[in-house]
Amino acid sequence: MSQQTLNGFGFFKSSSGVKRALESDSETVESPKKKFIKNLNQDSFEWYVADENGVWHCSVCRECKLDNAYARGHSKPGKTTNHTRHADSNQHKASVTRLKYKGKESLPKQVDNILTKEADSITSYMKCAYHQAKHELPKSAFKELIDLADNLNVELIKDKSCEPLYTSNYSLNEFHQSISDVIWEGKYEAIIRSQKYGLIIDESTDIGNKKQLLAYIQYLDEDGVKCALLENMLITTSHANAETITCKIKDCLERKQIDISKMVGIGTDGASVMTGSKNGVVKRLKDFAPSLIGVHCAAHRCSLATSQATKSIPELESYSRTVTNIFYYFSNSALRSNKLSEIQSLLNLPSLKFANIHSVRWLSLQNAVEVLYRSYPALVVALEHEAVTNSVAKGLLNEVV
Repeated sequence: MSQQTLNGFGFFKSSSGVKRALESDSETVESPKKKFIKNLNQDSFEWYVADENGVWHCSVCRECKLDNAYARGHSKPGKTTNHTRHADSNQHKASVTRLKYKGKESLPKQVDNILTKEADSITSYMKCAYHQAKHELPKSAFKELIDLADNLNVELIKDKSCEPLYTSNYSLNEFHQSISDVIWEGKYEAIIRSQKYGLIIDESTDIGNKKQLLAYIQYLDEDGVKCALLENMLITTSHANAETITCKIKDCLERKQIDISKMVGIGTDGASVMTGSKNGVVKRLKDFAPSLIGVHCAAHRCSLATSQATKSIPELESYSRTVTNIFYYFSNSALRSNKLSEIQSLLNLPSLKFANIHSVRWLSLQNAVEVLYRSYPALVVALEHEAVTNSVAKGLLNEVV
């Protein structure tokens, strides 16, 4: 094969041709040389530090007492690429997690501590609610009791603004119901063991003008006859007739799982709705408890007897009005009450306030008369001073002297 032919295939080229070919290749093919941009430094890894001997190491792995190259350390700082690989290793990640929760209690222990704190807080709420109910304080006093407990650094459950929670009337009712349920649990077993029981029921109207039906239960225990509050039932219907009261009692006994047929006695007032021979509450309950005996409350009978007896004696009626007028004369004026208190002090008498006679308070006349008797000298002196300028005081003075 001739050289010309070989030249045609490009085996032989001139030096200038080779140079042009190399130049052409350099324009189309990039250099295989890699470019490296160092965008990390030693400061990017807070855990990579030098100890007192100048050994660079991973403080996280060393603190967790791991045996790896980074825990043992390097005499000179390593490459950042190696740091990155170490940071992504499972050993390093596990060490970071371990140190994160070091010194902290386990999850079950933390949950138990939270529940214990909440239980202590709820106990504090319960104590305040019990105090409010025991001393017959208004519901508005509950929040004041909670605020007092908060000021005394009692552990309470608070909202984001650090204000105690569960101070509403709804929460207070929940606390009262919970306390009532606990107290009732201890009574229930004794009532069941008693086999027979009796009820004491009466109607009343609270300060909110709502009709209430109070029911107490009497039962036999090892120590004798016991009495406990069964329930305070709200009557929401427009008529508190015998049918309504009977249904309330039946529902209450069923809800508390007490057998109505074992009821052998019931104490009520003398109102016809309770003791009516045809449609009274006692008559209706006898259909479910055949052995039931109705008893007219002795306290009600005594109150009726005393109140009816005074109506036939004009002097007692007049005396009751005088006692009532004296009460209102002093209670309606703070100045008169203060003057009476000063006179009692000067005469070495007990500082007493006159009592009123309530038609719903049995024998309240006794307390009113007793206070009047013990403060009689101070009363006369006070009325004598007031009678000079006050005709009402003059009239009262004529009645008591």
